[in-house]
Amino acid sequence: MQYFPHCDDGTMPDSWPFLKFYEPLAEGFAALNVNLTTALKHTLNLEPYGFTNIHHEVFKIPIGTWPKNKTLKTVGLYMRTAVLDGLDAMSLGPLCRGLGWSKEEVQVYLVDVRKCLMDNSVHSYYPFHVSYGQKPENKTKDE
Repeated sequence: MQYFPHCDDGTMPDSWPFLKFYEPLAEGFAALNVNLTTALKHTLNLEPYGFTNIHHEVFKIPIGTWPKNKTLKTVGLYMRTAVLDGLDAMSLGPLCRGLGWSKEEVQVYLVDVRKCLMDNSVHSYYPFHVSYGQKPENKTKDE
């Protein structure tokens, strides 16, 4: 999962609080020497690990109930719920330990973030990357 909101149809303004939330979050993680994209870089390139016939697919996981498709609407509801439930957990470390914010400052900051996630006029999603391939069979010395 690439935990950064994306949008394909222009409904997500640059000032959207959930999008802006990622600026101090990334800064806080960087202060703690945490790179959230490292795992993604490694899983996208399977060749060094001996895999062949490599495929990569990206699925769009909606954040919210904005999709018209019933299944995606349900998936979006679950993702939005997971994001809302996890905001404190993913914010307190980088913002408090990384940037020196108080817990109270974080809570006040997250009010607008939580509120904007309920707005279905913004068609945001997380890219979900799936990479797979074939690993050659190990050959014995006799082969």
